[in-house]
Amino acid sequence: MLEATTTTGAAMPSPSTKHESDDHYQAVIYANDKWRVIASRCDTQWITQRAKISGHGRDWRGVDYHKARKPLIRVWDAKTGDYNGAVALGALPERIGGKHGA
Repeated sequence: MLEATTTTGAAMPSPSTKHESDDHYQAVIYANDKWRVIASRCDTQWITQRAKISGHGRDWRGVDYHKARKPLIRVWDAKTGDYNGAVALGALPERIGGKHGA
């Protein structure tokens, strides 16, 4: 995949996408090099994903799925040990709102 550049030759940021496994997914809540949490496309659950490195960059795979903040943080902490991520996730609402109710 070719990287877009500006007229000065500087790299432009990659556009966000609607594909949950894409490195540039538009609804990333928190991420580190190997793990991230996203909101699902329908905004009905939070998904913990782990990066799989391939020849095309990172491909993200769903590991856990949550509707409530506390279990999300508990799983995040157990799997990643990333304290900063746990703190950031603590700012989420108690339950995901979703367009279809939660």
